[in-house]
Amino acid sequence: MIGYSQEDVIQPMTTDNKTQRKLTEARADGQRLKIIGRWGVRFILLLLFVVSGLLHDHSYRQGLRQQQLLVATEAHLTAHQQQCQQRAQQSARQQQALRSLFDQQTERLLQSQQITVQQAQQLSQLQQQVLVLSASSRADWQLLEIQSLLKAAGHQLWLLHNVGAARRLLQGAADLLTTVNNPALLPLRQALADDSRRLAGIDLPDQEALVLQLLNSLDQVDYLPIARRRLVMVESTTVPTTPAVERAGWIQYLLQQGQYLLRRLITIQRQTDQGVALAALSESTARERLSAYLRLAVQAVLQQQSVHYQHCLSRMISLLQEQFEPQDPSVLALSAQLQQWRQQQPLQLELPQQLQSQILLEAFLQPWLGDSRLLSPQSGMVQ
Repeated sequence: MIGYSQEDVIQPMTTDNKTQRKLTEARADGQRLKIIGRWGVRFILLLLFVVSGLLHDHSYRQGLRQQQLLVATEAHLTAHQQQCQQRAQQSARQQQALRSLFDQQTERLLQSQQITVQQAQQLSQLQQQVLVLSASSRADWQLLEIQSLLKAAGHQLWLLHNVGAARRLLQGAADLLTTVNNPALLPLRQALADDSRRLAGIDLPDQEALVLQLLNSLDQVDYLPIARRRLVMVESTTVPTTPAVERAGWIQYLLQQGQYLLRRLITIQRQTDQGVALAALSESTARERLSAYLRLAVQAVLQQQSVHYQHCLSRMISLLQEQFEPQDPSVLALSAQLQQWRQQQPLQLELPQQLQSQILLEAFLQPWLGDSRLLSPQSGMVQ
């Protein structure tokens, strides 16, 4: 047998081990490369998936932003349209207001023009009247003055019942008429004389005597007795007393007795048995009311107001019966005097219903009044 040395035997074995190790390393490297390739593919796929997700999210956000921007744009456009509509409405209202203001100004201008035309016409009429007045005679003015005197006489006669003042005014008109030299006014002179005689025949009341009598009665008011009043004491009952009251102090007992007296024992009534409570008028108030009615009666006599005078007398009679002593001689005498004055009716005057002179003068001046021209012999109106 061929003999092999140990080195020769170990060397082939070592070579085989190296080969196997290389093969094992190659296999491990292949597996390692396969694993790395697999994970690389997985990583690439994952990276692609992440990139695609990011792109999708980016595109989604871009679309959302664009949608929001579109909504905001639409809202802005809507608000702008509303503003435009509001401005258009405001401009329309302003135009309408301006148009109405213009119409009002135009109407006012037309009215002012009409007023100006009317004032011009009135001024022209006044100028014509001034020309007519400048050409009028003295007699025309005297007739107008007579007319005013007759109107004043009617006012004094029928409104104030002052016959004396009416007679004086008629006399003044008659005196002024004597200065007018116009034969056509003879019926007016006769009517003035007739009216003066008619007023002179009216029986005038003696106002001074009546006023003096009323003032004398006014002086007696302070001495008229007021109607007497009496205190009616209601039958009292015994106040119940208890041992508690007896044990209480005498001050509390007196307070209880006083309250019981005020609530039970005293009632105030008039002397007449009509159950009427005492009137709130005191003596001074009753006298003041009677004095006031007497003064009003004096004023009514001076102004010849018959209705007011009768009312004052009626109120005084009722006041005497209610507030004063009805059986006293002075009260009876004053009440009888007031009754007599009320029955006599001294202020009733038989006044004429109209003044003939005023009617004739109005008829005489009617042509001039109707034509708005002065009465003058030159104008041919004096007939």
